[in-house]
Amino acid sequence: MKKNDRILIIALLILSIGGLLTAYLIQNFAFEEGGLAVVYRENEEILQINLINGSYTIVNENFIFRPSENEINPIYQRCFNEPTIYCVQGRLGVVVIEFQAGSIRVIEETSPQNICQLQGATNSPAKQITCLPNYVYIRVQVIDDDIDFYS
Repeated sequence: MKKNDRILIIALLILSIGGLLTAYLIQNFAFEEGGLAVVYRENEEILQINLINGSYTIVNENFIFRPSENEINPIYQRCFNEPTIYCVQGRLGVVVIEFQAGSIRVIEETSPQNICQLQGATNSPAKQITCLPNYVYIRVQVIDDDIDFYS
């Protein structure tokens, strides 16, 4: 192996490690002070959740799940009745989203493998939560001061 080949291999290793480290830092530390989690269904915005305090804005009422008085599922009973639990209607069923400690996660869903729940919590634009069978996904964005929130 020639000297130039070794230099090229070392340079590529350094660039690769630097890229992975940068991606890790952006994903885990970029937005500790808060953001805006936007919930979509099939590219249509449904709900915005403020990651600083958990307040929310409903953008599209058509895909919001509100439990009836005789709802038997205890998790669905919590939808919008507790200040940190939000529910949207996916294609296969209800997707229950929870705000906790400045991040957002899915705690209940109707899908074959529950991959959406297994993705865990996020507070970073670099880590999107995707519920493919339900066509629901959650993206974190930088907060815009012009948005009004209520809880």
